[in-house]
Amino acid sequence: MTKTWGEIKNETINLGFEKIKVYDKNKQSFIDAYNFAQNLIASTIGGIIKKLDIVCNKSNLPKVFDITDITDDFLSMAQTYAINKNTGERLNNITFTDNRLLTVPKEFDGVITIYYYGVPSKITVSSDNSTPCDLPYKWANLMPYLMANRLFLDDDAGKAGYYWNLFDDMKNSILAQENSPIVTIHNEIESGWNF
Repeated sequence: MTKTWGEIKNETINLGFEKIKVYDKNKQSFIDAYNFAQNLIASTIGGIIKKLDIVCNKSNLPKVFDITDITDDFLSMAQTYAINKNTGERLNNITFTDNRLLTVPKEFDGVITIYYYGVPSKITVSSDNSTPCDLPYKWANLMPYLMANRLFLDDDAGKAGYYWNLFDDMKNSILAQENSPIVTIHNEIESGWNF
């Protein structure tokens, strides 16, 4: 399940912009706020995991691949190991350095799959309302608050701070739920009754 640009835009408008028709007056501000919010969330808390297949053959190995040369949407590695695409097994003899360099030994022949955090796709004036947000749903739900923060920043510092605090509280709540250990509570009652 994903959210769309249209859904996020409408939720943002409903945070106090509908009465003054801000979107109609300055669509570009909403687009800029959306792209800013999506990039901030993707690069700090809710990474967009992307997959990359790299074809390796014995004629071009051993080789060091710079992931930033292969794809232009690379932020950082999502995992520090590669997978053999054909067998699905983890490849322990392939190393990563500097969070972007992949060294493949000369004996490997095949396709390597890696997962990385990628830069989200930007929207533009021509983007359709049905354009999906790249962020996972839980993080896309925070977008309207971060957008409202950005949109109010120059005009109303109080409202901007209010929406930042809402965003931050919701973000911390999600992170706390993800990082909390599972706790089982046992409730033992001694009634004194024997059955």
